[in-house]
Amino acid sequence: MVYYVAFYNPKEEAGCRVPNYAGEDKIDYICETINSFGENVTILSNTKSLDRRYQGRKNYVVSDQKRVVMFSSLPNIHPMVHAVDVIWGYIQLSLYLLMNVKREDTVIVYHSLGYRKLFNKLTEIKRFRYILEVEELFQYIDSANSYKKKEHEVFLKPDAYIFSNAILEDNINVSKKPAVVINGIYKNEKRVSVRKDVGHIRVLYAGNLDPQKGVDYVIRAANYLNRDFGIKIIGFGSKKDMERVGRLIGMINETSECKVSYDGVYKGEDYLRYVQSCDIGVCIQDPDDIFNSYEFPSKIFSYMSNGLKVVVNQLEQVEKSRVAKNLIIAEGTEPQAIAKAIAKACDAQIQSDTILDELDKSFKKELRQLIRGE
Repeated sequence: MVYYVAFYNPKEEAGCRVPNYAGEDKIDYICETINSFGENVTILSNTKSLDRRYQGRKNYVVSDQKRVVMFSSLPNIHPMVHAVDVIWGYIQLSLYLLMNVKREDTVIVYHSLGYRKLFNKLTEIKRFRYILEVEELFQYIDSANSYKKKEHEVFLKPDAYIFSNAILEDNINVSKKPAVVINGIYKNEKRVSVRKDVGHIRVLYAGNLDPQKGVDYVIRAANYLNRDFGIKIIGFGSKKDMERVGRLIGMINETSECKVSYDGVYKGEDYLRYVQSCDIGVCIQDPDDIFNSYEFPSKIFSYMSNGLKVVVNQLEQVEKSRVAKNLIIAEGTEPQAIAKAIAKACDAQIQSDTILDELDKSFKKELRQLIRGE
């Protein structure tokens, strides 16, 4: 049995608990991969209540090979209650693992600083195989590096690792323990939409509207594209981010031939249908933000899996990845450079379906060996 500790919500919990939009699709893909070589997976989720309602413990049977356990969460009414809720979540998770996990089981833990002491103790008691999934480094969120020592404690105990990029592995896995690198979701999505001629090339930015994630760069590139292009923005963000993006789009549309629109948040098949109606996906991140240097932009594979050509800026972890030669790399984050790369993408000949099939096959083999200790 494989247990997967992660912040995850099944569709039945939408609107009830704090979402993890950026991570849930990749968690699903890793679970599907584990199921493909005959292992069952139970996801253990500690997501918190989204509002003033108490959320009780729930169990979901997704398939014969996949279950989800949602631990209870107190109402989101006050910071003090939230602090108690966090501790209560740790207690529930600890008791579940102590009562259910056997020595021969594997526990995958999605990197969270709050779990560092918990799993150091649990592994000493239960002796299960402990795999840490590292998607980013939190120590670079804080310029004072207050997280550095805490993260160092997290990285010492695991028996193996799952990394989102090779740069993370180089920096963390100094002991050369077993590890696999998964940059994103290596799966071609079913085609639910056919691209129609709408009179212009549809350029898409999908994802987080935080300025550090590059949405502003993409919007400003419209000033250097003509009416043959249209830029579409979809995704999620704080109220402040939404307002900033709205103001910037309004300002750009006053003068640019290439028009920009924000079209909301899409999930599930609606997301697939929207993305597949576009032609080019753009992923631009702030190269001066060191946090971005250790995080692989998963939207690259979200675009590729839906048949889009992909424009990215120069990021070391991307240029060292297995898919770098299949991307159009902008020479900088200036609007002119991004617009030039978008125009270049129109003529690129890229077979993303074949590339993803090859990566998926390799990842299945590597993850099976990692989990089974082969």
